[in-house]
Amino acid sequence: MLSKCNIYRLKQISILTLLTFTSCSEDPQGILDQARQKISTSENFNYELVALNPNPIGEIDTVKTSSFFSKNPESVIGYDFIIKNKFYDNIYQEGEFKSVNHRDESVEFFPEKNPDLVKSAFINSYSIRNSPLILLEKTDWIYVKDTLIDGNDLLDFYRIENDKVVEGNKVYTEQHIFINTDLKLLERWERRNYFKGSLSQRLVCSYSDYELGPGKEKPAYTPPSDYKSVFYGKNKERTLLEAGQEAPLFEEVDLQDNSLSLKEYRGKKILLNFSSTGCGHCHQAIKFMNQNDFELPANMETFYIAPFDKQKDLVAYFDKVKVSFPVVPNAEKIGEAYGVSSTPTFILINEQGIIDSVVVGFDKAFLESL
Repeated sequence: MLSKCNIYRLKQISILTLLTFTSCSEDPQGILDQARQKISTSENFNYELVALNPNPIGEIDTVKTSSFFSKNPESVIGYDFIIKNKFYDNIYQEGEFKSVNHRDESVEFFPEKNPDLVKSAFINSYSIRNSPLILLEKTDWIYVKDTLIDGNDLLDFYRIENDKVVEGNKVYTEQHIFINTDLKLLERWERRNYFKGSLSQRLVCSYSDYELGPGKEKPAYTPPSDYKSVFYGKNKERTLLEAGQEAPLFEEVDLQDNSLSLKEYRGKKILLNFSSTGCGHCHQAIKFMNQNDFELPANMETFYIAPFDKQKDLVAYFDKVKVSFPVVPNAEKIGEAYGVSSTPTFILINEQGIIDSVVVGFDKAFLESL
């Protein structure tokens, strides 16, 4: 008859044997391969994505995206797709790719006879680049550990995206994917940025509500009829004005509903700060100009020009970031007139209304020189 001690030892051996068998039969690489296979062998699959993006003022921007993929051997990535969120819809059907921009109410069309260009547009799209299809295609994922998130058993894999030294500072970026061990599906993606050894930013995407198989009917998509149509590259063909050119005049209303006319400031120097709320370098420039020892000359006025942001985004931003100069929302036409396509861009105008200097990016030396 077995003693209690021997029974306890047998139970321990049985548990260890079961754990060993489980780990051998479903190793991390095997589960990752199963996740790849589930996606690659599905005629159709769809899922919901929630992206959490920290912005420069420490808040988290949440973007929800619905994605549908349908296998098509003639597609440059092997699938047709419809991807929709509050900012952009990306659609590839019947050999035609179009990107619907809900911010400026436009539909951008891409040339069908240039598949390399179309594929590049796919891959550079955030929603495509971070889809399970593209992420699981990468072959350099390295297993890190088992982990538990929201009660689910996940396998954590990582790959190095960036590892370099910039101006003497260590800059390191790694991506992580988390595979659900029960569902054999991608459940989470993270991009971790480290600066001088410390975590400086973490982007997170969560994937849920998967549907895989042949039964899902392809959804139809019709762009809004009142959106303007543009062809690829047209809205990017802006020529930034240069020093010596006359500064275009404008009349606008600032964030406090005060009328603002550039012509009325003739006789003073004007600094136009073209910025956007989601731009880290723009935020750095504002912080630099908000320092107690930073003071512009009495004969110089500064305007914050927002060519890309909606008014509600600016209200939320400047509720936390205080500035002493006017903020001009809905300034897309001003950006077009000056040829601005990136932020921050600083344009200094002299007393006669002629552009003195144009600086793209956060340049401390330029701001100090003022």
